[in-house]
Amino acid sequence: MHIIVGILIVYLTIDGNHYTDLPILPSLTACGIVLILISLVGLYGSIKHDQVSLFFYMILSLCLFVVQFSIAASCLAINTHKEENFAEEDWNKSSDELKKEIETDFHCIGFNASSPNSCLPKIIEKINSTFKLSGSIAFAFSFTEMLAVLLTFRYRNQKKLHANAFL
Repeated sequence: MHIIVGILIVYLTIDGNHYTDLPILPSLTACGIVLILISLVGLYGSIKHDQVSLFFYMILSLCLFVVQFSIAASCLAINTHKEENFAEEDWNKSSDELKKEIETDFHCIGFNASSPNSCLPKIIEKINSTFKLSGSIAFAFSFTEMLAVLLTFRYRNQKKLHANAFL
């Protein structure tokens, strides 16, 4: 399940980072990639019942929980004024080709033009939806990280059972 969540987080943050260079989205992308890798370690440890792999999975999952929870809280707590600042900085740094692509994709003209069809509200809507969706998913699944740590601790302390252990 965590592998699917990791892929989902990576996809959402890369999709949201297409038009803008928001500073927190690469951190969330990295969390998604690390989540996938840690999940593979946990999968290996549970299949082989390897105590060392399960221990590292447990420790790394706990660390990832802290990082993922912090980043998710940052994504959910960002305000519209900050989003506007990010959008304006990125617009000013963008090439003319990217600006034309944004105007074409969002069906708008200019960044903050006096016309009712300015790009700012549409860009803010995209940034806001990316932050909220990515942050909500990361926040919800950061708690599954904690559940994984607790279950791994419980599973790790079980004895290794073989098919013929009772014979």
